[in-house]
Amino acid sequence: MKSRTSIQHGLGISLVGILLAFGGNAFAANAGASFIDTCANGQSGPHPFDCEQLLNPLVKQRIQVSITPDAQHVGRIGAFYVGVRTDGQIRGNFTQKGWTGWSGGLFEPVELFESLPGGTQQYVVMDGGLLCSQIGPGTTELWAGYGILNDNGEVMVKNYKNNLSKGMTYEHLVRTYVQHEMSVSERAWKVLEITCPAVNSDGGSF
Repeated sequence: MKSRTSIQHGLGISLVGILLAFGGNAFAANAGASFIDTCANGQSGPHPFDCEQLLNPLVKQRIQVSITPDAQHVGRIGAFYVGVRTDGQIRGNFTQKGWTGWSGGLFEPVELFESLPGGTQQYVVMDGGLLCSQIGPGTTELWAGYGILNDNGEVMVKNYKNNLSKGMTYEHLVRTYVQHEMSVSERAWKVLEITCPAVNSDGGSF
């Protein structure tokens, strides 16, 4: 399980991010998220949990994303992705380094696998603080998905071996075809949506 805590620190103020707005289903493949609220007295439960605003306010939140590949894809080269967008504007993605923005080109996956694992993989993408305070106002969506290097991609990577001597790495080639496969296969899911007000519940502006 991977854990990173600060979305705000990783994304900054005006960064754009991954384009994981494909949606769709792929047999048994799926993704989901758990969103847990914790009150000042230690009580917790799925968002929105009923914390008392004055005597027992909401003090922290935790988001864990799960991604489950289709059984037929297990063992193939592939990658898992987690991304966020606000009001339709792509913002950033969750990686091994935490939350980062995107300035064009390939999206950095959460993990790149030489052999895609079976079962469900889980990633803690936020653990502490309040989500709206970190992402700001607007309607924010969290997306998760995965792609594989399919048969055609494997052939293309082999055919482009000569490019490796020209500064293009094997990983870059693999990520190019894996990301394309995810897009074409529409194998990404919206796992969470939240609308944050322009002013925080304590009266502070974002």
